[in-house]
Amino acid sequence: MTIVEDTTAAEVKPQKPKVKIAAKSQAVAVAPPPAPPAPPPSGSLAVLQQAMANGATGDDLKNLLDVYERLEAREARKAFDVAMALAQAEMPVIVKNRLVDYENKKKDDSGKTTRTTYKHEDLAQVVETIKPVLHKHGLAHRFRTEHVGDQIKVTCIITGHGWREETSLQSSRDTSGGKNDVQGIASAVTYLERYTLKAALGLAAAHDDDGRGSEGEPTTITALQLQELEKLITEVGANADKACKALKINSLAELPADLFDRAKAKLETMRVPL
Repeated sequence: MTIVEDTTAAEVKPQKPKVKIAAKSQAVAVAPPPAPPAPPPSGSLAVLQQAMANGATGDDLKNLLDVYERLEAREARKAFDVAMALAQAEMPVIVKNRLVDYENKKKDDSGKTTRTTYKHEDLAQVVETIKPVLHKHGLAHRFRTEHVGDQIKVTCIITGHGWREETSLQSSRDTSGGKNDVQGIASAVTYLERYTLKAALGLAAAHDDDGRGSEGEPTTITALQLQELEKLITEVGANADKACKALKINSLAELPADLFDRAKAKLETMRVPL
């Protein structure tokens, strides 16, 4: 048997070219997330709303609110006192860094020219020292200035934790050292700011020791003693300028500490009996 080989090429079927289909993007609207629920009312508003829901009206609401506000004030005062105590425990002693020295206009009884010389800490140094400590414990200070007749009144306000305390002093303008009216007012304001701030915070000041030494320098009254004398002068209706002249000082802050009791006793004799 004869085998015949088929050499005919196999028929190849043509292939269709591949077509790439580009992906189409379609924007889909997405709903924004729901807004978070409003926080529930707090404080006085919450108390009022709860009371109204329970049927309270009129005087009941007023009395309830008064009680709530007193409780809030008491808690604020507690927090303030704690913060003040912590701040005062960290307060450094303020160094007296400024020397005041000038010739007085008036001469002494013997006709000799006298000079006034004393040291004090300037306001900028006091603020720079106490500000970081106050802020650390959530406290701050500011001043309010006003005129009361011919007197300048400065109030130091310490705030924090929902509470505030005020310390006020007043005096006439500073006429020492040949100051004009504007300079005298500015000097008095700075002086009162310094002393009200010290009194409000219970700050102490110490003499510096920069080579000149502090031995022999008279010790003046403290800020709290100054505040006491200022208050007493107002109560008895005394004239602060006349009192200073009688004591041969330019301001009550210069009063030597050993004369404090005598000055206080003298002012007490001016009190009108009831």
